[in-house]
Amino acid sequence: MPPRRHASSKPSLDEISLAIEDDSHLDTQKVPEDIGQGHTRTINIGGRIRLINRDIIPKKTETVHYQNKLPDQATVGAISLHGGALTDLNNIRCQLHHCQGNYHWGHIPEDDGGIIFRGRERSCILYLSVSHDLLTQFPESMESVEQSSLWRLMTGREDGVSAPRFLPNEAISTLRDLVASPITTPWDWMRVEAKALEIISTCIFHYDREPDDTSEIPLSPEDQKKITDARDLLIHRMDTPPTIAEMAKAVGVNAFKLKKGFKQLYGTTLFAYLRSRRLDRAYELIRSGEMNVTEAAFEVGYANPSAFTSAFRKAYGTNPIDCRKRYFQVADSRPES
Repeated sequence: MPPRRHASSKPSLDEISLAIEDDSHLDTQKVPEDIGQGHTRTINIGGRIRLINRDIIPKKTETVHYQNKLPDQATVGAISLHGGALTDLNNIRCQLHHCQGNYHWGHIPEDDGGIIFRGRERSCILYLSVSHDLLTQFPESMESVEQSSLWRLMTGREDGVSAPRFLPNEAISTLRDLVASPITTPWDWMRVEAKALEIISTCIFHYDREPDDTSEIPLSPEDQKKITDARDLLIHRMDTPPTIAEMAKAVGVNAFKLKKGFKQLYGTTLFAYLRSRRLDRAYELIRSGEMNVTEAAFEVGYANPSAFTSAFRKAYGTNPIDCRKRYFQVADSRPES
């Protein structure tokens, strides 16, 4: 079903389709200029895998309401490529906190809810709908998973939504390039399908080897708001980050609840998240040519360029200088390091 529309005649983000059941193979919808910037791009790969990349910068905080009939025989994942958002799944009374680099998977045939986008902040989320018949082509020597879902293969459960997990920066960078690339030839389609399968297998690998932490603590809506405020504070001060004790005091929550609650909501620790955001910011500065390697390292809080180069190489599989040479070809007289 298409998303619900407000009774008002004023344009809204509700006009941007969130449906995953659309049959078009390749389609892009732009966000109306008076609402903000961005687009929703749908890529349907042979009916077995559907990608929906929603990349939006709204002018003001907006809630997009929708009611989708998702495919009964499909598992859906959501991977945050830039920024974040908050999803309310009304039918199962669940909130999904999207932040850069994390992902959720689930099987919810009746998807009724809303997504909150923060004003003037970019939110880029890639959704993958994976048909269950993708998983039927296993050798006879392996246990059959016919008529089973990706979600069941990951968790052993039939329905629901996963706790968030975190993809490495290199995988996020690959996905960003993938969803931004033109698809005009058969080879482009093959590349998209191959990368989609690679990401799906990576997610299965993580679930198979990272046992769920069942010792969750209760978090009220107020607690969740305070933890989100702590995350925002960490991003704002990434060059000189506060300690956990300082953040806890600033937002009005104890340090234990902040550490445990952050991992619960966002799928990673506070400082693993900070490290990822620092490197991601540096990557964008270097790729755009706005700064050289040394400048980018200092900008995001690395006092030791060698430590920065090592962390960058571990995250992206390449040295920062090679990244700059690859993306920025204009001659620059500033010295590199």
